Amino acid sequence: MKIAILLGVSKYAESKNDLPACESDLEFMQKLLNLTGNYEEIYSPSCDGMTASDLKNSLAEWIEKYSKDDKKKIEEIFFYYTGHGEFFKDEFYFQLSDFDAKKRSQTSLTNSELDTWLRGLEPELTVKVIDACNSGVPYIKGDNNDASRVVKYLDSTKGNFENCYFMFSSMAEQPSLQDRQLSYFTKTFLDAVRNSDSTDTRYKHIIDYISDEFENNGDYSQQTPFFVTQAAFTEIFCTITDDIRNLEYVKLAFTPTLDGTNDVPKNSSLKQLVEGDGKYYVGEEDALKILASLKDGFEKYAYPDDINDLYDME
Repeated sequence: MKIAILLGVSKYAESKNDLPACESDLEFMQKLLNLTGNYEEIYSPSCDGMTASDLKNSLAEWIEKYSKDDKKKIEEIFFYYTGHGEFFKDEFYFQLSDFDAKKRSQTSLTNSELDTWLRGLEPELTVKVIDACNSGVPYIKGDNNDASRVVKYLDSTKGNFENCYFMFSSMAEQPSLQDRQLSYFTKTFLDAVRNSDSTDTRYKHIIDYISDEFENNGDYSQQTPFFVTQAAFTEIFCTITDDIRNLEYVKLAFTPTLDGTNDVPKNSSLKQLVEGDGKYYVGEEDALKILASLKDGFEKYAYPDDINDLYDME
């Protein structure tokens, strides 16, 4: 049997750390896995607003029920995470909704803890897809941080599993980017599957597709995904169906087009097209309210003392 764990954190205790695209990341990754029909159960709790303690307890209980079921062999465990992450003192932390740097261990899920749980299931294949996106902030950070140390740590974790594919959205010193609707790395993973030119898509094909996209797409030049593998490169992610090829997510992530995808009938008049497209915009009054709220926010913002000592704010 195959099972999956999908975690997405888009709202944090400090709203300035919110990641708006992560909610969509999770939604479309779950849709994709459901469409494959491969997974007997997909555990995907609502992480936003859920304390780290409650989430970890719930996750532990979910894993335990499979640990106790000796009759069902775990062929594959698929783990996906989108949200903030941090590498600190030789440990990787998945930062959960109530993350507090002063309570780092209590408000995060560590990679070591996750590995212990997954290893206990004795899966034949373990897959991790980590899109630790920080909207332009390096997602792996910490004291004396450097790329080689992080890669060495993550590479060492593969020894915990018989076969594995680990996919990470960027190197240690790089940002992991998103727009307001979708993270670049997750979008490219979805593209790799949907645009596959073969009936059965292997994990190695997904890795190759992502590598080529980030190598050749100038918009993605700030980040370089990296991969840790210990497998035969023959393992299949899914069989491509028409429903998978037609999975629609691009129109939600980027500018709507006037090709009928915005609920305006084809062969419409110019007037109908303009009116239909108008729902994607706000009027002058609403725009002015938004600008006024931004001004109010800047005026109320508490700047650090060292900034106040150097500058007068206007």
